[in-house]
Amino acid sequence: MAYFAKVEDGKVENVIKAVNAPDDTYIETFRDRSQRKNYAGVGMDYNSELDMFIEKSPYPSWLLNQAGDWVAPVNQPEGDYYWDEEEGNWVANA
Repeated sequence: MAYFAKVEDGKVENVIKAVNAPDDTYIETFRDRSQRKNYAGVGMDYNSELDMFIEKSPYPSWLLNQAGDWVAPVNQPEGDYYWDEEEGNWVANA
């Protein structure tokens, strides 16, 4: 048995266990994350260019890189910082 995600308009709507995909709206997903970056979950995005299931962006300003990871538009400095979306920058923890 395999796992398949039903994808409509780039969004995962359902995940099923089946021998074969019921139709071409289902894309195989893998629990061990050996392929397609993440195991699909309802509400996740499927990026067809990267052929990956992508988690939601942690912040609206962050960008998706070619590895399927969300990255801040500004590199994080070394040390203890958190992202401030309103400021659009990293802020040192007090």
